[in-house]
Amino acid sequence: MNKQNIKAEITIVFKTCNLIDSDEFETKYLGNIENLLKEILENYPLIEIIDEECVILKIRKI
Repeated sequence: MNKQNIKAEITIVFKTCNLIDSDEFETKYLGNIENLLKEILENYPLIEIIDEECVILKIRKI
């Protein structure tokens, strides 16, 4: 029997918890949400920053 691992590419939209206050966001990240999220994702597990709601947009077997 030839077993193979299955991988998928999943596109999901998460609603986040409150990430940062607006003053710090404007001062530290100059309003750039992409830079804020990159830093958060590098330093915190995803489960810590998301609310329980999510929507699966696309799933593709790779």
